[in-house]
Amino acid sequence: MAGPTIPDLQTLIAAGIDPKTHLPIKMGGVSSKLKTDLKIQLRVKDEQDAVNRFKWYNTGLDISSQEIERMLYHKYELAFFYFEPLDKFMLLPFALNGGLDLYGRYQYITPVPYTYGSSENDKRIEKAQNDLLSNLKLKVIYDVQLPEDFINEDGSINITKAKELTTHSAVIIKDYTPQFNQNNAIARGLMQESLLDVMSECIPFMRTNLLNATGVKGMRVNNESDYNNVLLANKSFKDAALNGEQNIPIMGSIEFQELGNGAATDSLQFLQALQGLNNFRLSLYGLENTGLYEKNAYVNNLQSGVSNVGLSLDDCKTQRQHACNIINSI
Repeated sequence: MAGPTIPDLQTLIAAGIDPKTHLPIKMGGVSSKLKTDLKIQLRVKDEQDAVNRFKWYNTGLDISSQEIERMLYHKYELAFFYFEPLDKFMLLPFALNGGLDLYGRYQYITPVPYTYGSSENDKRIEKAQNDLLSNLKLKVIYDVQLPEDFINEDGSINITKAKELTTHSAVIIKDYTPQFNQNNAIARGLMQESLLDVMSECIPFMRTNLLNATGVKGMRVNNESDYNNVLLANKSFKDAALNGEQNIPIMGSIEFQELGNGAATDSLQFLQALQGLNNFRLSLYGLENTGLYEKNAYVNNLQSGVSNVGLSLDDCKTQRQHACNIINSI
């Protein structure tokens, strides 16, 4: 009788074997092209809804309103500043360059390029841009600047102090109010991923229901040698449903048996679930929606909650307006 042993997991993985099931790793899951494509579509739709909530005017930037919102969607916060060497206003991500104040806010920052890429040319461009910005240390301004703070005792303007403020300061624009401080805020694009993933499953499940009432069939074990086949069947159940596959092919001398109950479900329920999830998604942005659950019978706008926008949109708008007030004062 063999004694206790510690399996060589690295060797198993290198050989393409799952250490847990002892099955080929490539058999561990089957991706659904339909789900993948739907998630891409939903991600684009989600970004379109996000970047068109607000319109920016007279920014002095050479980027559009949608581009400003797109950067906030993916980065959460950006630094607005005047870059004297190029004589232009800029809006870029940034890195902390110093400690935090008593409120946990950035005191000084250094802008970083938004450029990224994998080619050697892209990397060279990114490095050149980094070198251009690396020596820039900007003080973050958090309150509206008053003209009287830049007036000398004799009534003249303190040009040196005013220029220092203009060329060595920045204003941070945030997408929404952070929960604690800037360090733990999550970009909207990343935050939405799990919800979009669930939404992308509704239509593939509906398609499977239309094909075979989600009656995905598995296998019954006759002996111990077929144990791994059952593990593979259980693991493949969701993948089969997503791909509209009625049967799971497994080698072995075993019989077909239903893993699900095979009961037909109204396909509209999948669409209603998708609609409820989409309403929840819209509510996160504060955009008009008809609520998480919609009645089947006719209801008027007041009953359906068509104005259910809450304070989410106001919070995001306030963040932008406050930053603009500071920028305009500078």
